[in-house]
Amino acid sequence: MFGEILETFRARGLFGACAVGAVEGEKILPPEFSGELPPLGDSPPTPLSSDALFDCASLTKSVATAASALVALQEGRTSLDERIADRLPELRTPWRDEIVLRHLLTHTLDYRISLSSLKELSEGEILERILTFRFEKRPGETYLYCNATSLLLGLWLERLERAPLDRIAQERVFGPLGMARTTFYPRSIAPQNLIAPSEVDAWREGEVRGVVHDESAYALRGRGPVGSAGLFSTVSDLQLFLREWLLASEGKGKLFSRETAELVDRNWIPELGDAGLGFERNQKAWMGDCLSGSRIGKTGFTGCSIVLDIGKRRALAVLSNSMWPKRKPRAEVDALRRACAVRFFGD
Repeated sequence: MFGEILETFRARGLFGACAVGAVEGEKILPPEFSGELPPLGDSPPTPLSSDALFDCASLTKSVATAASALVALQEGRTSLDERIADRLPELRTPWRDEIVLRHLLTHTLDYRISLSSLKELSEGEILERILTFRFEKRPGETYLYCNATSLLLGLWLERLERAPLDRIAQERVFGPLGMARTTFYPRSIAPQNLIAPSEVDAWREGEVRGVVHDESAYALRGRGPVGSAGLFSTVSDLQLFLREWLLASEGKGKLFSRETAELVDRNWIPELGDAGLGFERNQKAWMGDCLSGSRIGKTGFTGCSIVLDIGKRRALAVLSNSMWPKRKPRAEVDALRRACAVRFFGD
């Protein structure tokens, strides 16, 4: 289904390796692959397979952090109106007492900050900048996608669960769904030749492979995983995650309820734009034309994406290392994502 598309973009040099996996209702379709994993030392390149691990970058926000928070919400251990400062008293931004879980899941906090610009700071200094940032607008008054919002969600989640984020996601999401090759520590489950490199990076003086690509998450790695980036997964595991949402929408999910699927699929910020709960929504640049009117998903800087069309009972995962060996324009990566989505969803 995707072979011609993948070979076209590979010939343009967009990626070294790409895996695409689709889901139709309860059926997981065989993944399709293009490219290979580059050699280590004198060893030959590794053919792509379902075992290949990719740095998912910001897919972490939806697949690990938001999904874990949604489990807690579904179980009644929190609410969308829970004040974040009640569990994180060190939060000292303006309007701290007005910030609630809903704002974190919909990215409606006024974090006008690039965390990558803080990569030379210490872990404590980076966290202090996030916890004391001077918002110019009240919570809920603007939609502003930022790593800091999901990082704050991860900090709050660790307080709620009294555990580190990697253990929370494993116990609450990955384990129940059988996602055995999804982890924040890829080298613990796979040899390095099965991990796609994400960039040749001057700041880290070499190839980034088997460690988080995102600069701020890398700078914070001493404290453990963060909610914004750092997850590694395979195309097959992401198909399991996507199938769960399709099943949940019919009341057949292992983990999520029909009610939770409905919460995720609706637009929570009609006065500001379009955003689901823990997911982006109706982004035509990379989701296709969204003719059904309700399509949710997430992208990752490294070249990854997931898209769900619950109305059509279809979902799609694209994993690539489009920033290797050097970064490509966002528009070129989105063109690959969109082409796959248009082909699969029939837009």
